[in-house]
Amino acid sequence: MDHRANTDAPAVAAARIDDIQILRGVAITMVLICHLSFSSTLLMALPVHLTLPFYVGVELFFVISGFVVTRSLIRGNYEPVSFLIRRCFRLYPPILAFLAISGAVNMIIRIVGKPQYALDHLSVPFYSFARQAGAILGGYLINLQDGTFYMNGAMWSLSVEFQFYAAFAIVALAAVSLRISPRLIGSATVICAAVVYVFCTYSRICLALGVRADQELYLTRFKFDFMAAGVLLAYVPQAMIGRTVRYGRALSIALLLIPLIILSLCPSPLEASSSGPDYLEGVGMPLTCLCYVALVMLAVGGNVSRALPSSINRMLFVIGERSYTIYLLHFPLMVVAWVTIVAVHVAWTENAWSFAVVQVVATLLILVPSTEAVFRLLEVRSISTGAAVVAAWRRRRRRVREQQNTPGSKVDSHRRTNPVSLPEPSRLQR
Repeated sequence: MDHRANTDAPAVAAARIDDIQILRGVAITMVLICHLSFSSTLLMALPVHLTLPFYVGVELFFVISGFVVTRSLIRGNYEPVSFLIRRCFRLYPPILAFLAISGAVNMIIRIVGKPQYALDHLSVPFYSFARQAGAILGGYLINLQDGTFYMNGAMWSLSVEFQFYAAFAIVALAAVSLRISPRLIGSATVICAAVVYVFCTYSRICLALGVRADQELYLTRFKFDFMAAGVLLAYVPQAMIGRTVRYGRALSIALLLIPLIILSLCPSPLEASSSGPDYLEGVGMPLTCLCYVALVMLAVGGNVSRALPSSINRMLFVIGERSYTIYLLHFPLMVVAWVTIVAVHVAWTENAWSFAVVQVVATLLILVPSTEAVFRLLEVRSISTGAAVVAAWRRRRRRVREQQNTPGSKVDSHRRTNPVSLPEPSRLQR
């Protein structure tokens, strides 16, 4: 082990935060590569048939989210009110910005009525848009039976995270109402996460063996086992995972590449699964989950940043800070980029390579300033506002408790005028 990085505690803590943000930057970069046409065009030009594996950036987000949110709850002694306030101010303002942008784009396409492809495939009637917007805000988009339209294509993962947060909030509220100690809450959380992970693992083993249930397990289908793995990792003692290891650089690179290699050899998740063994869900996903758990462990110890040049680390850190906004906005802004390309020079869309290059340029030219504006003007301010609201709520609660315990207060007077009468001791007690 290399313990030199532990000599300066603040620096180590900052490095760990940086590494988690760097992983977020890696995850959102993979998502963008997956959704832009350039990567699929390049893949089709290869002489061998491979699956584009970069969609797995969403699963990396799930592991990170499960770990970070659980650590936040542990530090806050599972206090539900402050947790919900922070989550709401963190998540909802950027979502409202996304809905405003996608709603405006959708409305313009419906009113103008062209391009015809955008009207038929990239937009929906107002009622359908409003229905899906409500499902996004309520966290049940994945439970809609009629699917989602293009600009909401990435929003399914938010429903997974919302349902995950809701389960945490329910457990915390129940624990507070029953006056359960934080230690017991932690034990219950570990048990619940372990049960979810075991059930999903069992389901994936069955899929690998070709044994299929009549209906795919809900938790497995929407990758709740990745969230559960992040939760379990959060309860591993800091001394065990918060270390800089000797081969951390090589391990970090390997743990990023191994899932991509494995999943590139598996069928695409967009293809209908045939009868027989499902190597994607039964083999590729469990191995990917283990790799990403180990990767987050290395990030907590500050190993990931040591594996990359400092210039790339700085770039990924900036991208990671804005990863949530990028994830929300990239689909509607890709539609804006496509409509712009068609309006400027439709011939660019007739050749796969020319469209791939122009799409990347147009999307980045629109996405970068839009993301920066929403991030600085909305996301950063809403997070600060949420922290201020939590601080004000805690100060008010502390004042109320101090007033209740102050001599001469109403509560104290009630205690004096109505003293608790103790029962007469029995002969045995005497």
